[in-house]
Amino acid sequence: MRLRLHPDGAKIFDEWRSRPSTSLEDEQLVARLLVEYSEQQGWQDRWTTYDDPDPNIMVVKARDGLFVHIVKWILDERDECSPDEFSLAQIGGRERPAA
Repeated sequence: MRLRLHPDGAKIFDEWRSRPSTSLEDEQLVARLLVEYSEQQGWQDRWTTYDDPDPNIMVVKARDGLFVHIVKWILDERDECSPDEFSLAQIGGRERPAA
């Protein structure tokens, strides 16, 4: 089953890639990571992951100094898990989200 990027996650990606400091190479790298994660096959072999204090967030290293914080489970308006979506918490240069 292919996962969909939640609209909130798409907004975070769009805001990040519109920054002047975001290179085309980094944009393509993160886009490829998101596609591979959404396909749920083999992405674990290519990308390094780290635990986050929040068990719902997985930190993926896109390259040295560039980390993508994936929200694994999305709750709908009834606080029920949506198993076919994922989102983003942030894209940036830190392994841990800013406090």
